[in-house]
Amino acid sequence: MAQYWVSGMTCFLLALSSVAVVGNSLVFHTVRVTSRLHSPPFYLIVSVAVADLLVGLFAIPVSIVYLVSFEMYGKWILGETVCDVWILANFWFGGASILSLCAITRDRYLAVTSPLQYLRRMPNAHTAVQIVFCWVTSLVSAVITIYGLKTSPGRELCEIKGLTVGYALFNFVCLYVFPVIWILFVNGTIWSVAARHSRRIHSQEANFSHSAETNESGTAGRSRRLKMQIRTFRTFLIVIGCYVISWTPLSMLALAQCFTSVSGMMLWYGGLLTYVNSAANCLIYGIFNNDFRRAMIASIKKPRI
Repeated sequence: MAQYWVSGMTCFLLALSSVAVVGNSLVFHTVRVTSRLHSPPFYLIVSVAVADLLVGLFAIPVSIVYLVSFEMYGKWILGETVCDVWILANFWFGGASILSLCAITRDRYLAVTSPLQYLRRMPNAHTAVQIVFCWVTSLVSAVITIYGLKTSPGRELCEIKGLTVGYALFNFVCLYVFPVIWILFVNGTIWSVAARHSRRIHSQEANFSHSAETNESGTAGRSRRLKMQIRTFRTFLIVIGCYVISWTPLSMLALAQCFTSVSGMMLWYGGLLTYVNSAANCLIYGIFNNDFRRAMIASIKKPRI
């Protein structure tokens, strides 16, 4: 029975890895070849896609080895160095994806609250600085976590167990509490502002229904821009919801293991949900955002659009 379970989980992980690699590569390719997507929010999407792509290329395949080695041999078989690099990669790529989502949330806040000044506030150079900050900060956080694991007296080889309370709280706050609070608060503000702007534009459309064509076209233009921003915001909201659902179990288990007994396989299952998130993000863009889906299809058919 164990062999069938391992075989089934291996096939599932291989499918996740394939979706993450192919889907996120397609997201990267779509933004690269589509000129109208060369803008801050889509550059930040590329940052998320690259992090998820690296999860599919490295973290998930090594996780398969982890599953097989512990289920079949009862121990890790690839040595300490590979184990440390794998755990570092999980925290680094996962952290980069999470912080990039935080940056996307900030970008959407500026786009909805100050649409006319948005381009001046968010030049491409500023976006590049945000992306570098996300990756460097997540790397530092991952290195600190690895150090905490390696210096923990209670850790067994290649298990995410044994973190002291201090390191566990640091990881919990940096990779879960702060991003969730930031994302929920800012997105709640965005929704409130967008609803207020929408009511104001509808009121203007009613007031100017018999005015000059220039006034009508100006109001219509603002209405179209707001609707586009809201559609994009809704897609990001689904991505963010997927993140919260996927990362909550692992974050809670990693903290709980400081106070009670949590098996290594329970933590592995928590990590499995984060892999699902890496594969799901690219599908969400294609399913829930019509503009991005059309651009994705066109990018496959044409070399540059």
